[in-house]
Amino acid sequence: MAYRGKVVVIADDPMVTPEIRDYLRSGEFEIFESRPDALLPLLSSQSPHALLIGVSPPDFSALSMIESIRPSSQGKPCLVIALMREYTRDDEERILRSGVDGFLLLPVSKGEFLKGMGYFVELIKDERGESQRASSRRHRILVVDDDPSIQKLLKAHLSLAGFEVIHALNGEDGLKVAVADRPDLILLDVMMPGMKGFEVCQQLKSQEETGDIPVIFLTSLSAFQERMEGLKSSADDYIAKPFVRSELLARIRALLRTRESSFI
Repeated sequence: MAYRGKVVVIADDPMVTPEIRDYLRSGEFEIFESRPDALLPLLSSQSPHALLIGVSPPDFSALSMIESIRPSSQGKPCLVIALMREYTRDDEERILRSGVDGFLLLPVSKGEFLKGMGYFVELIKDERGESQRASSRRHRILVVDDDPSIQKLLKAHLSLAGFEVIHALNGEDGLKVAVADRPDLILLDVMMPGMKGFEVCQQLKSQEETGDIPVIFLTSLSAFQERMEGLKSSADDYIAKPFVRSELLARIRALLRTRESSFI
């Protein structure tokens, strides 16, 4: 039988219910069950596409397992997908910092579960060079932010939404990456060490190579101050921290549509 993908689950994980296992089988996923102490050898020998693990805040004990395998994982890349019933923004950052790549919220219908798992598996197959899909260009987003946790959070949100994500940790590197890689849109933190986001934006907009790239500020400054400074530096939009995923993606897609329509 040709399986759609390999998925590892932890034995006796209460979140991976018989119903979830039935969903996986019906979607033609090959299931590998592992004890926590046998997880690393299994990942190395089977090279699964995804590890499905239940996380129940405020109990984060499952994350210690992920944190222990991430630095020493061998073999091909594997996505870690958390099954959760509810979580807060603080929970989300804590979970992503541990090495989780994405979430599936319970309860979930069979159709929604398989849609989500299918997307995750195709994503990692693309990274591993295993995808049979016809290649199509994905929009490239440059994230310029000095906070690694924000970088990881944005990468998770944007990758799962189908975007290619590239990074820079400060303004100077952001300018270099923008010129070299020509992203379709830039998410730019305002307050960074060294060159601030306002100055980065002014330089981006003044250069022929990058002047047409939409820029969205990520900021926790006051609304009045951010708007005045942003208008001076020609930013295209603003997202306040902490941001809402749906709003962030909606604004990104709106600016990308506007940019592409200007090329017609």
